[in-house]
Amino acid sequence: MNNTQSPRWSSTKIYWLIPNLIGYLRVVLVVSAFCICFNHPYWFVCLYGASQLLDGLDGYVARRLQQTTMYGAMLDMVLDRVSTTALLVILAKFYPAYTRWFMVVMLLDIVSHFLHIYSSLLHGKRSHKTISTHQHWLLRLYYNSKSVLFILCVGSEACLLWFYLQHFEASEGGSAYLQSVGVVIITCLLSFLFFVKQVINTVQLRQAVMDIVAIDTKG
Repeated sequence: MNNTQSPRWSSTKIYWLIPNLIGYLRVVLVVSAFCICFNHPYWFVCLYGASQLLDGLDGYVARRLQQTTMYGAMLDMVLDRVSTTALLVILAKFYPAYTRWFMVVMLLDIVSHFLHIYSSLLHGKRSHKTISTHQHWLLRLYYNSKSVLFILCVGSEACLLWFYLQHFEASEGGSAYLQSVGVVIITCLLSFLFFVKQVINTVQLRQAVMDIVAIDTKG
């Protein structure tokens, strides 16, 4: 994710900064992935996965080249939320018995990130990754530790992609495949990472609401 403090450029220059070009490439990858999601699962995983990996690269490039912009941060956040939501919609189609749970995850993901960014802007922060000392320790751990953020973000997306693939694998291998030791272990591990990510989203939502209310109490 791009940070947001930057020197001044013209509006045209901002659109063509290298980190933002990477963002546009992510758009192409995501759109291409969802165009083939029902017929070519492995190509979908490759395209979608490449887009998610580039999510980390654009932030690194932005910092190295001192090309961090609020536009880039917005572009990244929108791409993250849109791609994850679209994948959850597909999973709801593949696993209709769990549609309500997928809806809850969608709403939690979108609302928690929106309120977190909104709260950060209200408090005058230039980046949503700037966590104050009074905020929940889980948020400080999540946003201040690049390794924790990377593991949980990648693990969460990998979990969704894993269940996406299982829809196709199960149709070929049957119940025996789903009950194999390797599949069970991978499913449990990725599900745990996904669960922890949802805990972070819940804490983020609660903290954002508290911080917004705190502004109201100050008049």
